[in-house]
Amino acid sequence: MCLFIPVSSRYNAVYDEHDLHGALIELSMSNMFAESGMVKLLEETGARVPSGSWIRDTVESVKPETLFAMLDGALESTLDDLKSRHIFDMPVVAAIDKHKIPRYDADIDHGFQIRSERGTSTYETYITLQSVEEGRRAQIACRHVSAFSTNAEEVVSLLICSRLNGIDISLLLMDREFFSSEVINALKKNRQYFLVPCKLASGIKRAIAEYERHERPAVSTYTMGPEEERATFTLVILKRDERYLAFATNMPKEKALWNISTLPEEYRKRWGIETGYNGIEQFRARTTSK
Repeated sequence: MCLFIPVSSRYNAVYDEHDLHGALIELSMSNMFAESGMVKLLEETGARVPSGSWIRDTVESVKPETLFAMLDGALESTLDDLKSRHIFDMPVVAAIDKHKIPRYDADIDHGFQIRSERGTSTYETYITLQSVEEGRRAQIACRHVSAFSTNAEEVVSLLICSRLNGIDISLLLMDREFFSSEVINALKKNRQYFLVPCKLASGIKRAIAEYERHERPAVSTYTMGPEEERATFTLVILKRDERYLAFATNMPKEKALWNISTLPEEYRKRWGIETGYNGIEQFRARTTSK
């Protein structure tokens, strides 16, 4: 699917959509700022190019909800194409992660800009669900994270989107940010297998110490959280290179025991989503405007 940002069609308009999109592609490929990038392009080619301020103002004139609708349509179109090629006929291993982009706006924008922990800067956050299997890597769903939503709500929303698109997930990989009783209970309620490394809270440290003393098996049942939202899961403890690794999963204990040696390798697939983020950072048009 092609995305076209609308450009003024008035009789005295100098540039059209092709000028805008060509400039955006050039800026993205070179990872440059619009203002300096277009000056450099003019000097190098001598061709007629729009100014950086025109590019910025034209893109800024499009309503955010319009852009989001366009991007959602592009993602759905891509998934339909992949499904037509039978890429998702079988369940996939997928990963969820968050990506933060710094923002410099003067005001908090509609609840989507979040202050850093120190409160000195703001950023907007996207949470994405991606297939991370070799040969089947693809973006499945993406959401703009509200300052008022919880990790559990966002994770369930992505899973619902995946299932509505007819994509089944055999194992969901997440990082420690999602290790909480609320997220674990939400995934269990939605019957979704998951694998997430444990935060080294006092209870997990105590369980690792028990394992080291041979008082706890490598795969055991563990319960955490306050009384009103207790979460019970399978705790897997491994020793790798003199370090202890603790994973939470809702796979049956028998299945976890059978796959215990491969769990770290399964989790490493999550780095596929990090690779995708690195690619995004290297392909982005920028502007000096707040």
